[in-house]
Amino acid sequence: MLVVNNAAVYQADPLPYRFEVYANPALAQLVAQVPGVAAGPGATSLAG
Repeated sequence: MLVVNNAAVYQADPLPYRFEVYANPALAQLVAQVPGVAAGPGATSLAG
């Protein structure tokens, strides 16, 4: 499971998040992506 703290956004709609996982440190080989993840309360998570 990947968990990130939500960004602080005041007086705005919650932000959607996009998770990307790469196979190498140079970020050249994308192995998974999930766009449009709805923000959770205080933190957002993605289960694999």
